Amino acid sequence: MQRPLAVGDRIPDGPPDTAWYIVERVDAPHLLVLHSTTHVPASWQERLGAAVDWTWTFTLADTGDGGTRLLLRIRGRTRPWWLTAAYVAAIVPADYIMAGSMLAGIRRRAQLAGGRTPPALSTESSRRTG
Repeated sequence: MQRPLAVGDRIPDGPPDTAWYIVERVDAPHLLVLHSTTHVPASWQERLGAAVDWTWTFTLADTGDGGTRLLLRIRGRTRPWWLTAAYVAAIVPADYIMAGSMLAGIRRRAQLAGGRTPPALSTESSRRTG
């Protein structure tokens, strides 16, 4: 059994000590907000001023008919302009595909656990650049 997440917990995302998310907010089982500024190599940050600031928000919402909908919101802020262009061209489409796969996996696990599955899982993606 996994222990409950708490604000400040670190969630690895990739090989050890390369990138991670920090739990920014948690209201189990309704809300989880993850934040990261570690998805750009330190050498790029130092030499080129490159930065990615990502937030992932997972929200469980009542559908009003006894069901639950999982909402996923991803926000990213990048700099400089060339990293923003690469982010929009490569990372946004890749994240869309990855998020769809992740939500489908959650749906399968919910069905196996006997939970009522919402008619649709939705993703909402917005990006801010700067």
